[in-house]
Amino acid sequence: TLMAVLLATFAACSDDTTNPDSIMDFTATLNGASAKPSAISTAATGTATFTYTGTTIEYTLSVTGLEGGDASAAHVHIGAPNATGSPTFLMGVPMSDVATAMRSFRAYANVHTPSASHGAGAGEIRGNIVPVF
Repeated sequence: TLMAVLLATFAACSDDTTNPDSIMDFTATLNGASAKPSAISTAATGTATFTYTGTTIEYTLSVTGLEGGDASAAHVHIGAPNATGSPTFLMGVPMSDVATAMRSFRAYANVHTPSASHGAGAGEIRGNIVPVF
C-alpha cells in the first residue's frame, strides 16, 4: 500500500553556482535495517529519487507499510552512511552543498513516524543517497 508520495522542487539559494557537469541523478532505498544509531524492526520500505540540475533538487519519495503511524517528517540528512547527521532543512543551505554531499555518499533520506517503538526521533526508515551512474 502506498502510504505517501511526496513531490517537491526546492529553489537554490542565490549564492549557488551552476557547474555544466553538475546535473546528476541520485537514488535511495529506505528500510528499517538502515536506521541509525540502531536498526528498526519494521516492514516499511521506501524509495527516493533525486535530480540535481545545478540550481534545484527535484525529488520523489514513496513509502509503504509504515508501522509507527503516518509519516511525521521526511528529509535529507548530511552524514556518513553508518552514522547520524544533522537534518538539512534547506533554509540557507545552497543546493550545491547538498548535491556535493550526495555525490560523495554523505547524505541519506529519513522518514520519521510518531511511534517511539518505530523510530520516533531517529526515523522509521532510512536510505543512503547514492549517485546513479
